[in-house]
Amino acid sequence: MNKTAKYSWSSFLPVALFYHFSKFTNIYFLLVMGVQLIPGFSPFSKSSSIFPVVFITFVSLIRELIDDVGRHRSDSKSNNSECLYLNATRQIPSSSDNGELFEMVK
Repeated sequence: MNKTAKYSWSSFLPVALFYHFSKFTNIYFLLVMGVQLIPGFSPFSKSSSIFPVVFITFVSLIRELIDDVGRHRSDSKSNNSECLYLNATRQIPSSSDNGELFEMVK
């Protein structure tokens, strides 16, 4: 059974946020936003500090969601495709999720 998707439906948000904020540039902008939220320290309003980080994070999560849905569809198509398995005497057509990895012929 093929599985190339990164996320399950229950793990998407925490894992995707972890991957997003594990990049140095995203951590940097999160820290800059945190410093700009300190009253009297930044000449900008709180909304102008929060909006860019939230917007970029939202767009990144939507892109990851679209990519992962495509991976799930591709996995489903690949796992349900027909292939041939080698038996002791003949080849048996079957779906690809019914056999072991090394039994598959085509």
